[in-house]
Formats: sequence, structure tokens, C-alpha cells
Amino acid sequence: MKKKNVKLEYYVIRVDSNTNQIKRYNIFYNGFIDELSKRMKRDNIDNKDKLKDYLKRWAMYNYWSKCECEILVGSLFKYKEEDLEKIDIWYQIEKNLDMITDYVINKCQIKFDK
Repeated sequence: MKKKNVKLEYYVIRVDSNTNQIKRYNIFYNGFIDELSKRMKRDNIDNKDKLKDYLKRWAMYNYWSKCECEILVGSLFKYKEEDLEKIDIWYQIEKNLDMITDYVINKCQIKFDK
């Protein structure tokens, strides 16, 4: 892993409990790069699939099924309570996990041995 002084950004929507408004939220916190670097060495993450699996487990641990990460989404025009769907940050990440993995590899300039 070449770059440690890089800022990763991937935004999802989340409710700010202080203002009760929907805000954009960056899932990558400040110590993520250092944590990733240590994990790659410790867990011998040496290919894209292992990195994707690590990112999946990391995201599930941090964002899956936590009430502070959940919002209700529904239609603006035909509103019925039964039509609302509850989504959380993990749901938003899961759909884009391949893209997030490629983004982390490119932004951090990770080179895997072939």
C-alpha cells in the first residue's frame, strides 16, 4: 500500500440526530487508512477478493442494522405507510461494494502480487 496520507470519500445518506435532518455522511473515518494498512499486513490481504471481503466485514460491523444508521424511504406522491422501506448505511454500501473496492485500490495505490 503506497499512500497513507489520502482522504477516502464515499457518501451515503443518514439522519443527523441533532438536527433531525437527512445529511450526507462519509463512511470512511479518519483512521481508516491506518487500520486498513495494518489489517492488510496482519490478515495477508493479497488480492482484490480478500480486500472486498474485508471491506464487506468492516462495513457490516460498523453500519449494519444500527438504528442511528436507518432511514425510511418512500414515494413523494402516493404516500402510504406500508409503502415505506427502511434502509440503512449497509444497504447503501452493499449495492456498491465492487465499486468501493476498486475506489480504495485506486486511491490508495494498492498493488497486489500476481
